[in-house]
Amino acid sequence: MRLVCPVCGAEFGLEEASRSRDLLELARAAAEFGETWPPVEAYLERFRSPAGRLTVKRRLAALEELRDMWRRGRCRFRGKEIAVGRTVLQEALAQVGAREDLRGLSNHNYLKKVLAGLAEKEAARREATRETFRRLGRREPVPDWERELARLNQALLRERNPARREALQAEMRALLERKEHGNL
Repeated sequence: MRLVCPVCGAEFGLEEASRSRDLLELARAAAEFGETWPPVEAYLERFRSPAGRLTVKRRLAALEELRDMWRRGRCRFRGKEIAVGRTVLQEALAQVGAREDLRGLSNHNYLKKVLAGLAEKEAARREATRETFRRLGRREPVPDWERELARLNQALLRERNPARREALQAEMRALLERKEHGNL
């Protein structure tokens, strides 16, 4: 079936239109991941079959669950919910993407396994830090993001100007979003 563009009159097939839509969606995804796109692209290459083919449709299908992990900052693996900050996800993508011997992935379980390992290491590191401070009889230092959040909250409580209050609330939301996605 041939289609005709109502603007320019060019003719193209239905398959060409579908491919263009998929390529446009791939470009949108690349923009959403921003600077993280190169490790994402390297990771998606692991879905290439041993014969060497990876269609745009297959690439998009693999990308959908990955985008969900990126947006929500979490994934499910072996019945557990794993918090995956964006920095941890970037590290896992880079590790898996660098594995040249890995071909023909059919799902994200290998990435999730790497994420689970990184999350365990991060939790162990945080606990070791807490334990060190407990042994020394000191309080843990308050992270910079918590100090900034407290400062913004105090400023918001004192502020009477509606426009400035709105700006402070937006700043707080942005800070909390960065924290949620592991960018602090």
